[in-house]
Amino acid sequence: MPNEKYKLEARFSGSDVDVGDRKVPVIEQLTIRNSETGQQVQYNRPDGPSTSDAHAYFTDVWSPDYELLVLPLNRFRGFCIIRAADALAAIQKQTCLDTVLVRAETGTALWHQFEKWDTDHSFVFNVGLSDDQIRLRYDLAPERLTVLEPDVKFLEGENSKGKIKVAQSL
Repeated sequence: MPNEKYKLEARFSGSDVDVGDRKVPVIEQLTIRNSETGQQVQYNRPDGPSTSDAHAYFTDVWSPDYELLVLPLNRFRGFCIIRAADALAAIQKQTCLDTVLVRAETGTALWHQFEKWDTDHSFVFNVGLSDDQIRLRYDLAPERLTVLEPDVKFLEGENSKGKIKVAQSL
């Protein structure tokens, strides 16, 4: 996935895993490469590569304006947001501009799955356990976390600065 604005590309590699009678592609590794200098850095999730989880990584990493990069921290720790201009250095240092995660008010960790970029500075993701998924949107500029489902009141959010309120969509 290229980012022409900063001459970067996200390169994904992995393998096909047998699931029943079909093969499912699983991304095991992500490398961010500068297409002008050739400099590259490998991104590794803190919980290591996932050879069995087809959704551990996602390919829609660049924001629509190519200014941001969002990466999975791990299934229960949410996402790392990085400025595209700083991507190589930030990944190498393992630092994030911001992070976001959601858990139950009881402290129970929830499974996070990226869905899509919503605007240049917000994205939609799902959290939950088993097949019970709840959609949320995280807006980076106001650091606003909004649940996109009706009557969900048992969630708490956290970003790189600490706890944040989970607002209800209108």
